[in-house]
Amino acid sequence: MFPLDQWTTCSEGPPGKFEKRCEYDYSLRATIGVLIAFFGLAGPGLLYADVLELKSGQKVEGQFVGGSREEIRFQVGSQALKFPIAEVTKITIGSAGQEDFYKAAKEALRQLKALASITEGGTTYQNYSTRVEDAKIKIDHFLDEYKDPPLPAFKSHIVDSLGFYVAASAAWNAKASKSYGGLLENPYVQRCAPLQEVLIREAGSEKSPTTKAIAWAVTIAYSGVRPLWECARSSLADAERALHR
Repeated sequence: MFPLDQWTTCSEGPPGKFEKRCEYDYSLRATIGVLIAFFGLAGPGLLYADVLELKSGQKVEGQFVGGSREEIRFQVGSQALKFPIAEVTKITIGSAGQEDFYKAAKEALRQLKALASITEGGTTYQNYSTRVEDAKIKIDHFLDEYKDPPLPAFKSHIVDSLGFYVAASAAWNAKASKSYGGLLENPYVQRCAPLQEVLIREAGSEKSPTTKAIAWAVTIAYSGVRPLWECARSSLADAERALHR
């Protein structure tokens, strides 16, 4: 892990400070030189992703490929990116980045497991909707931090699990408010096979498209929450398997 606040020039300041700054600068550049040589010998894709952290809080995963006094060069997939030194706080090489990802991923799983727990033990709409919103904030933060994660399947499954829990919240709210707009268009309603079976069984006999749409929306509101929870738990199990492979 390299803090970047010491990677500076030594053109100003007291003489003692000059010497200390220059020494740090030289040490860091020497270390980077070794890393560049190592990456060149190892070849792309051999090492686990490195993590570059910006002052904005954003983390970028890829491979550190070099730098100068002015910028850091980072390879993300097929893209070669450059970051001004002033915008970078630190670089984490290799396994430490992996540990950070797994720690954050386990926290995202914990949020979803907590939702699964309250749905199995009984809850009120107010409590459930609040918990869903809290979980969504934390999982969205994880997804924003790891836009290009080392386990894409894990990301896909937790996005789906959260999506089904959010859809269940919308269905429950529709039942309470008697306002059914948007339920049929929800992609997670459309993708949840157990819910589609309920719709066909309970409202599939309607002939008129308008009447059928109304019947299906009402059915989602009154009978769709538990099937959506079932789909959410299934995606959660898929995410857990993807993380531990």
